[in-house]
Amino acid sequence: MDTQKIVKALASDASDTFVFDVTTGVIEKDIISSDGTNYTQLAGLSSPCSFNDLIDIYFIKEKKCRILSDDKKQSLSREFLIDSYFSGKIRLEINIFYKITNAYYRILYFLYEDNDSGHVFAFVVCRLINEVENEVFTTNGNKKSKLQEEKETFYKNMMDIQSCGVLAYTFPGYQIVNANAETLRMFGYKSIDDMQSKLYDIIAAVHYTSSDTLEKLKNLRKEDGTVDHEFILNKGEENECYVIAKTKIIYSPNGKRIIYSTYVDASEMHALKTVLEKAEAGNKAKSAFLFNMSHDLRTPMNAIIGFTNIALKQETKPEVRDCLKKIGDSSEHLLTLINDVLDISRIESGKTKFNPTPVDIAVVADMVMDIMCGFLVNRNITFNVRREKPENPYVLADAVRIREVLVNILGNAVKFTDDGGSITFESTYHPGEDDRHIMVRYRITDTGVGMSEEFVKHIFDEFAQEESGARTHYKGTGLGMAITKRYVDLMNGIISVESKKGEGSTFIVELPLELTDESKVQKQDTSVASVSMKGIKVLMAEDNDLNAEIAMVQLEEMGMTVTRVADGREAVELFRDSNVGTFDIILMDIMMPKMNGYEATCAIRELQDHPEADTIPIIAMTANAFAEDIQASLDAGMNGHLSKPIVVEEVVKTIARNLRK
Repeated sequence: MDTQKIVKALASDASDTFVFDVTTGVIEKDIISSDGTNYTQLAGLSSPCSFNDLIDIYFIKEKKCRILSDDKKQSLSREFLIDSYFSGKIRLEINIFYKITNAYYRILYFLYEDNDSGHVFAFVVCRLINEVENEVFTTNGNKKSKLQEEKETFYKNMMDIQSCGVLAYTFPGYQIVNANAETLRMFGYKSIDDMQSKLYDIIAAVHYTSSDTLEKLKNLRKEDGTVDHEFILNKGEENECYVIAKTKIIYSPNGKRIIYSTYVDASEMHALKTVLEKAEAGNKAKSAFLFNMSHDLRTPMNAIIGFTNIALKQETKPEVRDCLKKIGDSSEHLLTLINDVLDISRIESGKTKFNPTPVDIAVVADMVMDIMCGFLVNRNITFNVRREKPENPYVLADAVRIREVLVNILGNAVKFTDDGGSITFESTYHPGEDDRHIMVRYRITDTGVGMSEEFVKHIFDEFAQEESGARTHYKGTGLGMAITKRYVDLMNGIISVESKKGEGSTFIVELPLELTDESKVQKQDTSVASVSMKGIKVLMAEDNDLNAEIAMVQLEEMGMTVTRVADGREAVELFRDSNVGTFDIILMDIMMPKMNGYEATCAIRELQDHPEADTIPIIAMTANAFAEDIQASLDAGMNGHLSKPIVVEEVVKTIARNLRK
């Protein structure tokens, strides 16, 4: 580096220039002394010398120089120069009045790092400024120079184009130091002078959104700090404005405390946030409504389906049986629609979770095939099955969700394929992301009515149905495929569809699955269905008379003896006063007056004087049918969970399974 050339370029009109090793604090040598003024020599020092010694002589002991710059202490700090350099500043300046020459000087520091030593150096240039650039300094250093005014204009223009407002005023005194154009616009003033005259009106026009904001801002009068806050300006007026603000205490060069605030007009964002919050509240209300409707809808459906089945068993007239069968079919269809609406609501509210457990993936497909056989009863549709045998069928998977996905697709295939057509089900297995994973691919193809290219884009939308007129022939909510897509997404899978109007459709589902060991897979219990229920003594807690009547008829037809109570408290009291062996099992409704099923179960389990309090099986039999309802039953101390409408086969399996334990 040619320091001579650089210094000469920087100090063409300098009175004195020297090189300062900031790291060591040593002034190495004077390079230029154009007017014969050499600060180190005048101080009685010779190069190299200590920078601290020079400062000590001129500014402390002999007071030959008076600093006009605002931050006097830091301007003389070697540590400040180093910190400034490493924070990105390479040019610093101070202004001084030198008593010996009775002149004003500007001292410029140009900072750089020496590549060889790694030290931070400074070129220090002293310039006489009495007549330079029309700059005039009084002994107080108060009068603005032309350059200062130009700087202030420059920075004002910079502030005025900012999209955020800036307001700074002294405290005490409340004198506005700065207010940019955005601040004037937000508060409704044309000039700083106008705003200054109405400053107290501004404070009165502010409505803080948080009750503790005002107290925090008051604390700034006594303590330095920063407060993030929000407020509404001109609340209720036509020019109402929602503002996000930050207020902090800073200090002016002369040491005055300044309250400095920045403002962002967030009116549009706040309006959008309000709309989103209302929408979210609406969604929560909808989810809560549908969640509660699960119980309210399933309860009468249980009565309709239950009494219809009872009547079918007793009725012999063909025309009456036909009517009852149609009622039963319509009831089952209505129950499916109810389940679809509740399922999509739960998915949207985030309550539906992916729950992988060890399963045999081939068995999952077997269950789907069994259900498909039911779909094809009384239908003339060819069903082709091509199933590849996996090397290791044991995986971690949510068998219920996989079954629902495949059943939804196959159910649609049957629905939209006319007699004489065909449906093909294929399952293949492919390598996963590593040796511990596989990818199972299901491909379902039908020769049904197909879909238009445009509708295929919306097939997974909620309530999507291609032709409104088709509702009279193809019944449904239009939620099946939306639910299917959500379930596939929950399992990190991919679902795609290809279709052509009049030629059929092909759905492909790909699911990544983690492999597991056969020993972890719970084998399905198929033996309990044939167990006799004759002689089993049941205590049933059910507040709804119709549901109680249906259950008693169905259970007693299987040879069970049923004792019914109308609420949880009665169930606890009757069991508490019973002898050992009076009851074999308790069927417990959940939503009951006086004491619900959870509370009743906990109370029974806590009966210390009854030998069977810990061991008698308690089964929930309720319209609350969601996963968290099942978990809540188990957490309360129940042994199982039956969802209404009651399926007799499930009742038999559940009772038999728990009585064998």
